[in-house]
Amino acid sequence: MRVKQITFLLLLSLTSCEGFKVLKLYNASDKDIIITTQPGLTTFIKDTIANYPYNSSLQNSTIILKPDSSAILTSIFTSKMFNVKIHEWELRIDYLKIQTPTDTIEAKNKIEIIKLLTDSMTRYNPTTDTRKTIINSKNVGNIIIRK
Repeated sequence: MRVKQITFLLLLSLTSCEGFKVLKLYNASDKDIIITTQPGLTTFIKDTIANYPYNSSLQNSTIILKPDSSAILTSIFTSKMFNVKIHEWELRIDYLKIQTPTDTIEAKNKIEIIKLLTDSMTRYNPTTDTRKTIINSKNVGNIIIRK
């Protein structure tokens, strides 16, 4: 009887777990970058970047992100899913503009934001992005700005 109870509890815990999906932007460059999002970022996300200059409204947010730091752009709970990639309909922002001293990256919609996760200039590369330990998986996406 004890084995059945333990098995039941184990199965219950495995089926009721929630997944967590995160989209982060890392500034791996040596200069400040300016991030603009539309709509504005949520309260949870504001708390994660409290140390950075920040201006936000419901319509948009502007963040000055210091070198070797990051900002969470989207974080959501999903039910009963692990290792499932982030989809464009799960994003909480519709527009992302990243300004560096030498370049501007502009994603005008959710599909373009998701494409930044696989673009050779902005995707995470474990062999070259060694300055900071970064968790990267299907459900944790990283946009990396290097210069």
